Amino acid sequence: MTDKVLLQLTEALSKGKNGELYTIIDGDEAGSKAFFARDVAEFSDEGLEDFFRKLHNSHPKHGTRLSSEYGDIFCEVVKPLPRLCICGGGHVSLALSRVCALLGFAVTVIDEREEFANKQRFPEADQVYCCDFGTGLERFHGGDNDYFVIVTRGHSQDRFCLERILQGHYAYCGMIGSRTKTQILFEDMLKHGYTKEQLDSVYTPIGLMIGAETPAEIAVAIAGEIVQVKASFGSDSAWDKDMLEAVSHLDRPAALAVIIQRIGSTPRGAGARMLVYDDGSIVGTVGGGKSEAEAMEMAGNVIRGGAAGMYHCSMDNKEASTLGLICGGEIDVFIEKISD
Repeated sequence: MTDKVLLQLTEALSKGKNGELYTIIDGDEAGSKAFFARDVAEFSDEGLEDFFRKLHNSHPKHGTRLSSEYGDIFCEVVKPLPRLCICGGGHVSLALSRVCALLGFAVTVIDEREEFANKQRFPEADQVYCCDFGTGLERFHGGDNDYFVIVTRGHSQDRFCLERILQGHYAYCGMIGSRTKTQILFEDMLKHGYTKEQLDSVYTPIGLMIGAETPAEIAVAIAGEIVQVKASFGSDSAWDKDMLEAVSHLDRPAALAVIIQRIGSTPRGAGARMLVYDDGSIVGTVGGGKSEAEAMEMAGNVIRGGAAGMYHCSMDNKEASTLGLICGGEIDVFIEKISD
């Protein structure tokens, strides 16, 4: 049975909510944890509830390692899979859907026209809604880690989508259009009750200024801006679709390894995760190479009865050179058994 805190975390993230995860990583309480989201609080040990609530109220930063009377604690801001909602199914949307699917976004496309909104046209999209934009946006229901791009076929649809999006949660909202069009639109929206802060949050003209002209180039410019905004929120914990699915449906022994600290040049940083099954198969990664192989071996020992706690994996420069890598590095990894 999966740890109830991790089950609550996967449920919250699947609904588009950000959260905070706190895990005791050494000592007698190693593995005890708490998760908080907007309307959620879950604890693996009810006796530690007051302690974790006090910690949560201090708002520690992502990746922080803190000392306490119960042992060191690793503090994370965990985020759901980033979702991209594209309002409009035209040429730019088609290219943007392909690019952002490659970047790891769950893509939704909305358009009223059947010939522009179908799975044959957007095979890489997770959802394609052929309906009016109001219905489509209501189905999508924006969240803390959601990104919106407005590229409809007309100004009136652009405004309609923008007004709906500004009423909810989002990480990014971008709208195609000239500066003149946008200025006229925003001036009128200010008269109708929208605030300057709301309108200032909209990225328009949309995309990085790279001289893009073709639909594909415009899509790259938009995707670049989205990645830039995403990076400004800080490092994501590695809760992608595969990890969420795996942790939510564990039916055999498994251990979870999470990087607490890295030293030197390693591919993955604090919060990167790898789920290791009892047969040695994995979901996710803590960076690959010798360090990951060591972490997998240690996770196997934990599954077979070893203690949850901190483990050290390293690759020195000589080993890295032998394997054809640029340089070595070290990672401190917390490993715990999360399913019997």
